[in-house]
Amino acid sequence: MEIYSMVHKRVLVLYYLNPQLYHNLNAMQQPKENLTRKELDTWELLAKGLMYKEIAASQGVTIDTIKKHSKNIYRKLQVRNRTEAVSILILQNNVVRHI
Repeated sequence: MEIYSMVHKRVLVLYYLNPQLYHNLNAMQQPKENLTRKELDTWELLAKGLMYKEIAASQGVTIDTIKKHSKNIYRKLQVRNRTEAVSILILQNNVVRHI
């Protein structure tokens, strides 16, 4: 839950530092539809704060496979890192209700 809180704070910072980017992220239409089931699972586990090796162990795959899923997620969501990807997940799930 601690990583979730940290990311939530970063989403708020994103809003204040770059409101246009925040609104672009908020307006994205269902990026989940572009992700495979494995990528969605990986994305949700990244959001929970799990490390690559923990995600790999839970899914029964190699760390390299998780890295590949992560890179695909970032590319498809047009983000640069985990924080931005998790921010989109938070926004999509309406966690940020009022700013």
